[in-house]
Amino acid sequence: MAHAAEQLDVLVRGLARHREISATAPLSAAELGRVLDYSEALLCAPDAEVFMTLLQSVADWLELDKMLVAYGRDRHDIERARILSVREQPGWMRLYMRERFHEVDPLLAHADAGVNCFAAQPLLRFDSYASGLPLALRIRVRRLADAATDFRRADHGLAGAIGEEGKSKLFYTVVPQDRRQSHESSRLAALLGRLLPSIHAGLALLEVRDPLRIECSGPALSTKERETLALLAEGCNDREIASRLRIVEATVRFHLKRIFAKLGAQNRTHAVSIAHRLGLTSAER
Repeated sequence: MAHAAEQLDVLVRGLARHREISATAPLSAAELGRVLDYSEALLCAPDAEVFMTLLQSVADWLELDKMLVAYGRDRHDIERARILSVREQPGWMRLYMRERFHEVDPLLAHADAGVNCFAAQPLLRFDSYASGLPLALRIRVRRLADAATDFRRADHGLAGAIGEEGKSKLFYTVVPQDRRQSHESSRLAALLGRLLPSIHAGLALLEVRDPLRIECSGPALSTKERETLALLAEGCNDREIASRLRIVEATVRFHLKRIFAKLGAQNRTHAVSIAHRLGLTSAER
């Protein structure tokens, strides 16, 4: 499998047709001012909750349907990364981590190869991408493609990574709400090019101020908290969880708040990711 992974890396690095998008679009004085304000706030965020609120605000300003960032050393160690997302599907993240799709994800592989900003759309055409891979990897990429189709994953947007080789870097994917604001427009790339260094640096500072605390044995969750977490991992919303557990939605939100605190999770997606890593969503629990 190690040899196959090396072949995957070689193939990704050789995909010359997927060119890096230039972030050279001129920005207005108002946009530059907004970027500076966000940059200062991100660098000064005292904890993960404030940082997550700022990311949500950035996503709203840039009119993004989804925003996902992972702060870690490389895609092979993404399970230990700090993962933050805006409007991401918890069910998708649970499946993604369980199946270890990060090991064959062409977006992560291309970003890990050193491309800072590129169009996600071409790399989501899995058939053409996987044609040069060994059979074992083709099967896994095909499973990833099928799962992405089932979850109606967007086939447009920007992806990439920023950070020094050998040190923790920021992997990101953003999807514009409006398809007409496509990856061909360099405005979004230009704004991201200005913001991403501050997001990366802010996350590095966050690791000092509010580090992830994940115990290998797992936190002590109550029975109701485990049941709530298991249903969250299935993709249930608050109303569905309340119905299944025969409790009110306010109690569901109370359980989720305690779960987030015990897991050190910033949001539902991150909670599901950590829970799967610690085996808290397995059937025997």
